[in-house]
Amino acid sequence: LEFKCSMVCGKTLNCGLHKCEVTCHQGDCSVCEYVVTQKCFCGLEERVVPCTALNLKVTSFSCGAPCTGMYACGVHKCELKCHDKHGKDDCGLCSLSPKKKEYCPCGRTLIAELLNMERTSCTDPVPTCKSVCGKVLACGPEDQPHRCIQLCHVGSCSGCPSSCLISCRCKALKKIIPCKEFILYSAENPYLCLRRCKKLKTCQNHRCRAVCCVDEEHVCMQICGKKLNCGIHKCDRLCHVGQCSRCLQASFEEQHCLCGQTVREPPIPCGTPLPPCNQPCSRQHSCNHPPMHNCHAEPECPPCTVLTQKPCYGAHEIRANIPCFLNDVSCGRPCDKKLLCNVHRCKRICHVGQCLVNDISCQQPCIKKRNLVITSVAFHVTAILLVLKANSCATEVIITCSCLRKSSKMPCSDVEKAYQKLLSLKVMEDNHSNLLPCDVECQRALRNRKLARILNISHPDAVDALSAFLKNKLKTNYKDILDVEDTLIELLHDLDAQPNVTSVSHSFPPMHSELRRIIHEYSEHFGIETVSYGQEPQRNVVATAKRDVSYMPAVLLTASKRYATESSISSSAAFAPSKTLSPISKNFSCVGSKMQQLHSEGKALKRGLKEPLMSQK
Repeated sequence: LEFKCSMVCGKTLNCGLHKCEVTCHQGDCSVCEYVVTQKCFCGLEERVVPCTALNLKVTSFSCGAPCTGMYACGVHKCELKCHDKHGKDDCGLCSLSPKKKEYCPCGRTLIAELLNMERTSCTDPVPTCKSVCGKVLACGPEDQPHRCIQLCHVGSCSGCPSSCLISCRCKALKKIIPCKEFILYSAENPYLCLRRCKKLKTCQNHRCRAVCCVDEEHVCMQICGKKLNCGIHKCDRLCHVGQCSRCLQASFEEQHCLCGQTVREPPIPCGTPLPPCNQPCSRQHSCNHPPMHNCHAEPECPPCTVLTQKPCYGAHEIRANIPCFLNDVSCGRPCDKKLLCNVHRCKRICHVGQCLVNDISCQQPCIKKRNLVITSVAFHVTAILLVLKANSCATEVIITCSCLRKSSKMPCSDVEKAYQKLLSLKVMEDNHSNLLPCDVECQRALRNRKLARILNISHPDAVDALSAFLKNKLKTNYKDILDVEDTLIELLHDLDAQPNVTSVSHSFPPMHSELRRIIHEYSEHFGIETVSYGQEPQRNVVATAKRDVSYMPAVLLTASKRYATESSISSSAAFAPSKTLSPISKNFSCVGSKMQQLHSEGKALKRGLKEPLMSQK
């Protein structure tokens, strides 16, 4: 049965000085928790040690500093380190006293053997022998330190003239240096190499950059400094792996919403947002509409979405159903504001700001007329000159010959000069005078048109209107042109066979640029549109025949014996003809005695003819 009283224990502790102050307890008393202050023998340093029986016996200690006292002789200073003076004011008997100094400095020979008389004072010189000093120096290996090689001498030994091997702190570098440098290094001041450590520290983020590093665990001593989850305070731990811990700070004051209607009681962890409030927002808003959102902690309120009426940029009209927060509204109409030139009006869609941005002047063409304007001038019977501007006008205008076959461009001012010259010479009545006279080819074309009008033939100049490129290629690429011609005729036939469609397309296979040009230029004489697609070498042409636009030419290129002969037929393997087309045989018949025209019984329906034309008798 255990029984405890309420009295203090009072037993002597292990130090033998203090008593146990704990209430009556079972077992041994605890260790004395008091501390004892000790001073060094020279009185320069103090230290605090636990109160134990051993520490109570020792009242002073040696700090290791050189003693500053004097020997009893009063002449020489003490050569010892901080030591106990045993209650005296001096440091005892002088080390050079005849009573203590019995041998020479090297310690091999008695002074009595070197002197004829005895030394009586510490100030008497100490004799030396002829032996080598041999005292151990601070340099050299630990197992074989260097020794003084001078003869027996008084005082400290001079520097060692030898060299010794030294290792850096991390043992990565070994070097032989003079002994006078070797003694400068110690455990407190080690020899360091220039090698920098590159190992990762414990944070796994930074690398150790210490010189001659000997650490086994490279502890990162940087402060983390990252913001905690509260977004206010920073992590004060040493740089670490993983996420920072939660902010442990808290507020012990009430937390109110912005309107003050809702309160959150403390303690409130750091970073906690304001409490949600169901009351309408009480902030000052830019409009007079009642707020449609609750009290919030965001710095800006949501935009007001009440539908209102607002004018557009140019005040052209009042737009309805515009949210209140929208201040920029465009009606989509032309701006039509007068520009700075006071002549033109802005053609931009209803916009904000100035009509002319970046200080750009009006770029619209001037609408003011020149001093002299000629609308039309007639030369010969049907020649018409469209003169746009005169009086040194540099604009190029188109002039034509009498039959309108040839045309050319000429500056408007030159046309005006020529016109004035004709007026001055009074030759306007002369039908043979012209700026661009007709030639023999014009007369031939006019004659063909008259004959075609009699025979009811459309497009009589089909062959003559062909370019020189097609005429030349007809001699070298007859087979290719024939395939293109059949395909275009088949395309027109497909368009006629489908009355419900407005256009029909055909895609030619990939081919080189020369054959694509043949298709483009020859399709113009059928009224068929062509477009090239793709990249070389897979670029191809797509031809589209449109109703009421495309037509069958009266004379086909391959039907003219003036530009093609049987001996000039050559084959080109640029592309294969359409497999869906069947060979078509052409028959030639004479029309009159002066003009030949191609007719084909197999193509009569494709051209939209009711029956093949017959030779006139």
